[in-house]
Amino acid sequence: MAFSGEYEHKLDSKFRLTVPADYREELTDGVVLVRGMDHCIEAFTPEEHDRESERADQAATGRRIQRARQQLLNAGFHLQLDPQGRITLPSPLREWAQIDQKVTVCGNRRSFRVWDPARWNEYLLEDGMAYALADEDLDDRDVAVVAGGD
Repeated sequence: MAFSGEYEHKLDSKFRLTVPADYREELTDGVVLVRGMDHCIEAFTPEEHDRESERADQAATGRRIQRARQQLLNAGFHLQLDPQGRITLPSPLREWAQIDQKVTVCGNRRSFRVWDPARWNEYLLEDGMAYALADEDLDDRDVAVVAGGD
């Protein structure tokens, strides 16, 4: 299953997030939360976190990029969903993402991200401008590949 969709949630007083029901069946072995590249929280299945860590270790990119990506992946919090399908967002990650009570949860194919809603809207504006520029250069096959199709 690919994580997809966009959900608005409110954290409870203990900073617990109710994970979208569509995502829960993929998280029976738990979830790994890391600092996302765009000041969000990124969530992986344990298996996908291992694959991402391996890819970062073997990355052929520059040393600084590899180190930055590895630092993000090494700072993971391994959590289990409670019986109600909730996880507690750790304080260091909430601070990184500037999350208070309201969050936007967005599928990102192999992971999902938890955003402060205002930061998510800023990201969409930036992303929308980049997409509009790239749209002129993409044909239908390229869009299918970008979207995760074959």
